[in-house]
Amino acid sequence: MTLSREEKIARLRLWRTPKIGPATYRTLMTRFGSALDTLERLPEQVRAAGRPVPKFPEAGKIIAEIEALHKLGGRFIFSGAPEFPDILTHIPDAPPILAALGRLELLQRPSIAIVGSRNASLNGKNLTHLYAQALGQAGFVITSGMAKGIDAAAHHAALATGTLAIVAGGIDVIYPRENKGLYDQIAEQGLILAEQPLHMPTSARLFPLRNRLVSGLSKGTLVVEANARSGSLITARLAAEQGREVFAVPGSPLEGRAAGTNDLIKQGATLVTRVEDILDVFDILPVALSQPPIAPMPAPSTGRSSQPPIASQPLAPADAVSWSPAPQPPPSTARSPQPPIVSQPQPPVASAASSADSASQVPASPLSQSPTSPQSQSPASPPSQSPDSNRSQPSARPSPQAKPVSQDLSALKKRILENLSHAPVPIDDLTAECEGTAAQMQPVLADMEIAGLINRHPGGLISLAA
Repeated sequence: MTLSREEKIARLRLWRTPKIGPATYRTLMTRFGSALDTLERLPEQVRAAGRPVPKFPEAGKIIAEIEALHKLGGRFIFSGAPEFPDILTHIPDAPPILAALGRLELLQRPSIAIVGSRNASLNGKNLTHLYAQALGQAGFVITSGMAKGIDAAAHHAALATGTLAIVAGGIDVIYPRENKGLYDQIAEQGLILAEQPLHMPTSARLFPLRNRLVSGLSKGTLVVEANARSGSLITARLAAEQGREVFAVPGSPLEGRAAGTNDLIKQGATLVTRVEDILDVFDILPVALSQPPIAPMPAPSTGRSSQPPIASQPLAPADAVSWSPAPQPPPSTARSPQPPIVSQPQPPVASAASSADSASQVPASPLSQSPTSPQSQSPASPPSQSPDSNRSQPSARPSPQAKPVSQDLSALKKRILENLSHAPVPIDDLTAECEGTAAQMQPVLADMEIAGLINRHPGGLISLAA
């Protein structure tokens, strides 16, 4: 189907008209045959029925939007055109027009959506990276919502094989701003789609609308981490309503970020601990898994880590470690100024509810929610400078313009808690992900261990306390 420029402008005017949604748009197009005829004949019929006449946007405003998108390197795609994804037309509320920026040919390939917690753990992001690369090598485009956390990890991992980002606002609105670099990479190597007009700010009410496109464009949706109220559960529910497959990665019952995924599994989602669990559903042989090992997820460089990231180590299910206490190394016979930290008494375990993905609030079934709504630093090796060594020196005191050290350490502690789960990770990987240094991490980790927030494990590993 080839549309004239005039018909494209008319369709955009009709689609941008207030109170005309996907169902009304389809009804009008069926009745009048074209958008040009609809704009011409509808006002007269509505007026004759004694109803308010729709306020169509001016043609000049639509032309300006088309030209602005063209300057970005994008274009509008229309339902019925060859480039429009056929899989999307099978959902009842599919938008008839989308703004597109990037490689349109990706819409002709099968897709898997990967979604999850914005406040993802380091293990969750590494596991997402592994799954996304393996699924990409198996021929799938990886679709997600370009949010921070799991979404961003999925997009990064699939840049080489094909990734599709659905944004909630206008296609030129980058949200969150920290994903600016990722946005540019996807526009160059993948594809970005948007339903809303250009310049439309991102708002909470637009996320469920975006989520239905993430699931609607995909043969299945994989949820890696999600707390009990995560928006990714809305995507999972919409996928089920659209007749698509739902997959979920299990986690520890003690981990708030696993509450949502564990509940999805109880409701019938396919449990995933390896990529073959997904490929088997679609009768796809995992031929890509015989290729060279998957590259690790890129992490901020600290210039000191030599241990391979966890994503390149043998895969184990997220948080699927043994619940028996990890064996501790024998105490050192070397004399130390103070007893080892692990030998000091620990108070009761503190709550991990400081994580943004807490499981303390458990709503009704997420499938019924409304869419509208290492080399590790040795304990015996002191940091290059003791935290108290400069206490008496005036230079150690922060200037009025400098941020107090306590605030820096507090922020670092928050980042550590956000990235840790009950599955151990290498301390060097955690240091890199938190953008810290060994000298900064050691006192914070020591305080957290004394408080019972974390556990150390043999091999330079660390996890949240059980």
